[in-house]
Amino acid sequence: MGSNSYSILQSGDIIKKISINDITYKVNCRNDLIYILLMVQNNKSITVTVQTNNKLSSVEITLN
Repeated sequence: MGSNSYSILQSGDIIKKISINDITYKVNCRNDLIYILLMVQNNKSITVTVQTNNKLSSVEITLN
């Protein structure tokens, strides 16, 4: 993951959704997450929305 992700993503965060090319995918379980990430090509930016302590935040990540 890109270095910008480390400032927001923390252990215990719950990934709620991932946006790729203006399409948002809801993440309900680990299998959803795996399926979504398998669709992403290297060096592609995605937006990950996470829940931390009942607050939502988003971070853009470039996958290598």
